[in-house]
This record gives sequence, structure tokens and C-alpha cells, in this order.
Amino acid sequence: MPETLSRGSNTFQLALIGPPGTAASRLQGVAHAVSFYEGEESLTGTDSAEWAFAKWEPPTPDAFHRAKDAPVAAGTPCWWSCHFMPDESDAPLILDLTGLTKGQVYVNGRHLCRYFVATADGGDVPTQHRYVLPRSLLTPGQPADLLLFDEHGASPARATLTSVH
Repeated sequence: MPETLSRGSNTFQLALIGPPGTAASRLQGVAHAVSFYEGEESLTGTDSAEWAFAKWEPPTPDAFHRAKDAPVAAGTPCWWSCHFMPDESDAPLILDLTGLTKGQVYVNGRHLCRYFVATADGGDVPTQHRYVLPRSLLTPGQPADLLLFDEHGASPARATLTSVH
């Protein structure tokens, strides 16, 4: 099956799975809920336009040297950095991002995940607040670097890192 649609007519096949006798009613529901549209011109306005994106990368270490009493302006994106010494066990480490909003997590310079746990005004966004830090990102007996980016500048003061035994 080709991965792209061709000009003109295209055929879509739907497999409806369920108890016997329910396919017809499901098909009617799908027919009312789905619409197909045809794009008649390039989204960029020309066929020769190029798409690009900005590379996502953490700031240099000197970006974190600021006075402890310099507050972060509300709603301002902010990077947070800390070091921790992992225990010697093989037990999973759990990072609980309570108090943050949405952003990125890096461990020892490697991107771990994107998180979205609260809105800019602190409203809860279910369902995940806890993330596993793989032991493969850590070097036994060596301090680890944890780098957090929060799009709304929320503080990680309530975030925790625990070992599950």
C-alpha cells in the first residue's frame, strides 16, 4: 500500500472490529463523523518553499550562574539545573514533577522526555506526573545532572526524585 495519497480518487479501507452484527451501526456512525478534504494548493503558497524547525537544545552551563535572589518573572520560560548522587541499587528512579507545568527533562545531557502536568495557571493536566529515569542514563558512583525546562517558569521546588525499592 502506498504511503501517500495520489491525485484524483483514493480508496480507504476500514476494518470494523466488534461483536457480530454491530458492523453496520458502527459504519453509519463513522460515515457521519468523518470528513475528507482535498488540498488544492500548497500550504506554503509555492511548490519550492522549504520547511524548517529550530533545534531544541539546553543552554550552556554559564546560563545557570545567576543570583539566588533573582526571581523568575511569572510566565517566563526557565531552565533549572541540579546534581544528584544516585544510589547504588538497580531500583528504578522516579521523578515526580509536581509543581511544574510543561517542558523538557534531560539527564546527563540526554533528552529523557517532554512533560505536561499543569496549565500555565496551575490547573492539573492528567494523567502523568511521574517519570522513570532509566539507570542506563546514569554512571554508577558518579553524580548525575538533571536539567529541567519549564515553559511557564514554574519552580521545581516541589518536584521529587525517589528510588523505588
